[in-house]
Amino acid sequence: MVYQQAFLQNAVAQNMQIQQQLMMQNQALAQMLQQQQGGGGSGPSSHNSSAMQAPMMGEEQKYAT
Repeated sequence: MVYQQAFLQNAVAQNMQIQQQLMMQNQALAQMLQQQQGGGGSGPSSHNSSAMQAPMMGEEQKYAT
């Protein structure tokens, strides 16, 4: 039972890490697409990305313990 709980906590932590990496890649690709289309506008989107990442990092730490 203890091993199963530890395994699940580790799996959730890894899932959160992967999800965060995918979100960061998605945001970077969206910014590149905007720049290629001449949209620019990287200021507000980069601010939003940092705001979205902070809670996820906290959640990841919560599950990692």
